[in-house]
Amino acid sequence: MGVHSQVQPIQVSITLPWAENSDSFELLLGSESILVSSAAVQYDSARCHARRILVGIGTFEVEISPEGAEVFVGRVVDNSGTLARFRKGQVTLRLTREWKHGDLRNLGGSSWDVILPMAAPEGNLQLQAMPYEGFSSRGAVGARLWPCSLLVAAYIRRLYAYNPEQLRARLLELGSGSGLCGLVAAAHGATVVLSDGDARVLPLLQRNVAEYARRAGAPRPHVLRVDFANTADVEAVLEQFDRFDFVIASDVLYEHRLVSPFFRAATKLLRTSEALEKSIPTILVAVELRPCGVDLAVAIQEEGQRHGFAVSDVTGQLRMWVLTPPDELQVPPLEERHRLYVVSVQPATLEPEQAARLRPYQPWQVEGKEEWYSRSLEYWSQQEASCCGVLGGHPETSHLDLEGSAAFLNMLQTKNFDTALDCGAGIGRITEGLLLRRCTIVDLLEPCRQLLEEARGRLGGHSNKSYGSARHFLELSLQDTGELPDRYDLIWVQWVLLYLTDADVVETLQRLRRSLSPCGLLVVKENCLLNNSPGLVDQRDASITRSGRCMRDLFAQAGLKLVAEETQKDWPMNLLPVMMFALR
Repeated sequence: MGVHSQVQPIQVSITLPWAENSDSFELLLGSESILVSSAAVQYDSARCHARRILVGIGTFEVEISPEGAEVFVGRVVDNSGTLARFRKGQVTLRLTREWKHGDLRNLGGSSWDVILPMAAPEGNLQLQAMPYEGFSSRGAVGARLWPCSLLVAAYIRRLYAYNPEQLRARLLELGSGSGLCGLVAAAHGATVVLSDGDARVLPLLQRNVAEYARRAGAPRPHVLRVDFANTADVEAVLEQFDRFDFVIASDVLYEHRLVSPFFRAATKLLRTSEALEKSIPTILVAVELRPCGVDLAVAIQEEGQRHGFAVSDVTGQLRMWVLTPPDELQVPPLEERHRLYVVSVQPATLEPEQAARLRPYQPWQVEGKEEWYSRSLEYWSQQEASCCGVLGGHPETSHLDLEGSAAFLNMLQTKNFDTALDCGAGIGRITEGLLLRRCTIVDLLEPCRQLLEEARGRLGGHSNKSYGSARHFLELSLQDTGELPDRYDLIWVQWVLLYLTDADVVETLQRLRRSLSPCGLLVVKENCLLNNSPGLVDQRDASITRSGRCMRDLFAQAGLKLVAEETQKDWPMNLLPVMMFALR
């Protein structure tokens, strides 16, 4: 794909409060940047590089100290009439520049000065943030503008439009990053404290807050280092500021272990509803429903209700209020997985005990079972017939998976098995890496032709006295399997049941049970949520990740006895947890 460039007119107003006249400063317009420093200070490129400012699209105002700075604007293509007269401590430059997304890779870990149109009641909001492309350090991650922050900012704008008095309130932002949400709230009248637990992002946050206050002529919001999981940090905020009317956060719940600490901290920091105030004490928390061990949507509901809150998903009300992020920051688009929850001090409508008994989610009822299955098969027919393809782009997890499975199998039975069936065999990864080492004969069952042919090519001629052999390569969907060619001592079902409807899971397990030898074992290994979720759906491959509790219920319905279960050890935190179940 080619690199697209854009030609854009921009205006940069450079404020020099220390300059008395045009002889007080040096200004050099280069091919890609503007160099500015005091005439009394010898230009130091290293020092200016450390104070580099990157400007995006629009009309910008930047303040530069006497030590100087380099203002990167992209390739200047027209600077005719660029320099205006020095007036009231400002120099204004109007120029046309060419800018390409690829330029970002050459700029190191610098942040952009960008304009967010209509982010403040009187117009735009200017702040610095990191672009997405090319940066991966933790500090850079915190300084990015994340999609979820656009939802929190949208809610604040909507609240102001309907009832501006509600924002005459005290507001704390946790995990502020670049500070977008807190500064939008400040621009709309709130008294704001911004905070972040990562010290590396605080200089950028401090700079954005200081620049906001200077440009707006407004009181400067406080900035703190606060780790909401640290009790001492939370107590220090209470001691200094007391409680708040609003506690807001966006994309801070990226691991399931953070949900409870967040709600404990937010509950402490939120004022009670006893005092007669203009606004109801409210927590705003925006999340990306990413694989993190639990169904975050359910975890937030349950944790909020446990603390006596009512929890509402208001994402659908905000579309027209969402800010358009600047192109320079390459913010990913908002999708269905980005949600905003309003957590308010009101009587909960669903008790925690009721939440634990949520009815299983059955997405196939919406589109029909056949369409659900066809989408899944189409997805896998488009994947690469390789370890990377069958593991969703995570081939590095294969050895962890196989080692965990081998340890679980050794715990169940040390003696080898005569016959085994690999259900959802794919390219034969599990057969080759595990089953042939423990079984004399292995049959492979897989509905996707190109994956099965890869398995046949790898294992069809397999001959080794130390290992077993692959026998039948069955091109069948598990739910459509009729009479199987043998009775098996071991049936291995991994990452398959998540594609089946609940009814088909039960029927399939019953059929597999009938295909076991008298002392045979059925092992199921699946992604499992750690909380009482009705199910986490992935529309890309038409799958549903169930909770461990739901899996046990399905096993019981199939008449299977649970012999042992274990969680896969040393599994990456950014992937869904995996559980193994041994059944008879």
